[in-house]
Amino acid sequence: MKLFYISINLGFIFFFSFSSSQNPVMEELSMVSSEIELYISIMYIILEAMRTTDGFSDEKGMLDPSFLQSIFDVLSQLRDKYLKSFPVKKLILLLWKVLLCTFGGFKQLKNSRDASRVLNGLHELNTAIISKCSLQDLYNFQNEAMLKYPNYSPPEIPLPITSSLTVKASSGLVRAMGISNATAQTELPYQTLFPPKSSSNSSTSAKIKQQQNLSMVWPPSQSQSFVLPLERDSQGVPKSTEEAGSLYLKNMYMSVANKQILSERDKAIHKWERKKNGEFPFDDILSDDDKWQQVSEAMEKRFKGLEQVYVSIVPELQNIVIVLLKLLLSTVTTGTNGVSTKQQQQSQINTNSDKSTKATNATINLEESDASRNREVLSKAISAILFLLLKWTKVSHVLKFEYLSQLLVDSGCLLLILKILGLQEITSLVATKTDVSGHSLFSARAIENTEHTSSHPSTSQQHTYTNSRNMFWTINFLRILQMLTKRKTNRVMLLVQYKSSAILKRVLKVSHPMMELYALKVLKSQVPYLGRKWRSLNMRIISAIYLRCYTVLRDDWISKSDTDNDLEDGMLQETNVRMLIRIYHGQRYIPGMLPQQDEPSGLDKVADFTQETLSLATLGSRVSILDDVCLPEDSSIDFDPGFVDNYEEWLQNNVYNSDTEEADSNNDDYYRYYSNPNFQNDNAPGTPMPSSPIMSPYVGNPPTHNINNLYRQGLEEVFLKGQTNSFKEFDNEETLSSTVLDPMQKLAHQLLLVEQRTIKRYSDLSEDNNSIVSEST
Repeated sequence: MKLFYISINLGFIFFFSFSSSQNPVMEELSMVSSEIELYISIMYIILEAMRTTDGFSDEKGMLDPSFLQSIFDVLSQLRDKYLKSFPVKKLILLLWKVLLCTFGGFKQLKNSRDASRVLNGLHELNTAIISKCSLQDLYNFQNEAMLKYPNYSPPEIPLPITSSLTVKASSGLVRAMGISNATAQTELPYQTLFPPKSSSNSSTSAKIKQQQNLSMVWPPSQSQSFVLPLERDSQGVPKSTEEAGSLYLKNMYMSVANKQILSERDKAIHKWERKKNGEFPFDDILSDDDKWQQVSEAMEKRFKGLEQVYVSIVPELQNIVIVLLKLLLSTVTTGTNGVSTKQQQQSQINTNSDKSTKATNATINLEESDASRNREVLSKAISAILFLLLKWTKVSHVLKFEYLSQLLVDSGCLLLILKILGLQEITSLVATKTDVSGHSLFSARAIENTEHTSSHPSTSQQHTYTNSRNMFWTINFLRILQMLTKRKTNRVMLLVQYKSSAILKRVLKVSHPMMELYALKVLKSQVPYLGRKWRSLNMRIISAIYLRCYTVLRDDWISKSDTDNDLEDGMLQETNVRMLIRIYHGQRYIPGMLPQQDEPSGLDKVADFTQETLSLATLGSRVSILDDVCLPEDSSIDFDPGFVDNYEEWLQNNVYNSDTEEADSNNDDYYRYYSNPNFQNDNAPGTPMPSSPIMSPYVGNPPTHNINNLYRQGLEEVFLKGQTNSFKEFDNEETLSSTVLDPMQKLAHQLLLVEQRTIKRYSDLSEDNNSIVSEST
């Protein structure tokens, strides 16, 4: 094995040295190319034989990662030194098999994912959870519940979250990380390099029409409160809301990817504290020897091999992606990725009977058949390589996966896959026979076996032929689409603008469970943005999504109305992930990728408080104010120990309890600066001011308690005592006298009376308190 490895490397060196010379000798190039092709073929046969006989397993060990590194190195050079004489197809096939022999397939992926959860300090998967709930879903629910019911106290989340800023991408998170300017300058190349054909005017009109349709069905605001049954000891919080909060917490699922994203955001926020404590700028699993004792030696070797390969290929990852996509594009330049129309017709005739097959073999163009087969093999190998790279990089670290996904999307991978799937009829493609009988080793062996078993094959067996190569790469491309667009609103909108739903509907015609599942998953992410008319015309697809796709606890894909907020959050998420990628790779692999830090002014170096910082109460815990302080790396500010110990008292005396009128009159620039996040002023005052003050605890009963008591009193008067006419100024006498109200109208009228009475009584109560205060003064 090592001898072939050395021979192939020497052949690569000789080939590129000859090709880079000014006057390359074509005969020598062809000789070197033929020798390389022979070595690749021998290596391919050896690896495939050992792989299929369990020669590479956890017990027997895996292939040396250095072999995979050398192949990636050669592949990256093909971007500028591509020659027709080089055996690119066989190199791609060898790369695919080397990936499988080095890291493994689906079985090894599953075991590695379980080991990754252990290494990242997460519990094993709870199989009892039917519908999962992410941390972001729980966070959004608790925020909405507190907006509707201020007395609602959410349950505590048993997770080591130091700041609510890390839960969701927001402008406050960007400012806390100190990368506001770099984020504002971040562009999404795929929006300009690969724009959809539809104009912006049509998309705008469709958006307005969609909003009009939604306004006819759904309420205008998702934070609107509804009348729900109350408990006497619940302080105005419906029982169903409390049960929903407990249900969300019970079904919460923390994925490894989510944990790693939260951890990287937290490191970026508290990098000044880590630097002050003398900690390493980044702490990975590889640097912690204690964690490796929790997994096997084979798993440790696999993870370290992943890191070794990624370190070597990350500088050339852009070139590798471009070479793979160019080779994939070459398979569709002729208009079909499989076979010509004439050959499709001939291959359909070939499947009728053995006599017709023998009669038409002489007329088939063998060169055209070989070219079609080469396209299929190349598409199959490239799709498998991209899929394995995405899977294994995600197992290693989510930001490695995101970087590879970013390169693929920015290079036009989404549009290329849709072009491949849309330029031919998938139903005929997966049933087309491209192997010519008598010229394929495996098909010849299959024919011999069928002749021994049955001399007269049935008609049903003849018409059930499936092109396994075309089926393989079609499923892989659908899975790659789903991985690149999963929970990425901006990329999903790109698929919507490319009108991918029409292509995916044609894919659903193939009755294959795996192909149907991933086509439906990609369609499910687009349903909220396709409009009400599309949903009404494709109810069979909607039903299939309900039956086949996994449903999470907070899954409003069919009834989502706040698509504008989703688009804004999607843009923030996309830019924040790109910033995390630059920070992660800049600290570890490529220092030039590090984003430029913001230049703070004055005491802005101390803190930048936002509303998101104070909203951590929704997570059931309290964070120290200095925990979210973000200092630049070159800062050398030292605080007085007395100020550090008593900073909360200083805030209460000098910030929160200061005279508001005096602050409004003397500090107009101060409030103008901190109330507008987009305002830029280098000479702005330095003292940080929260966007909303921290509310000190009430002494006595809070206003919400008094309002709840007045509301209960009104309910008892109307429904228990029947005092519906005690406040006649609020009754609509014309409506009551002219029409007979049905029970629902009567109930709504009574609730309206209770609400109006509560407002009236509370306003009277406030006026009485004000008059008492004025008399006492």
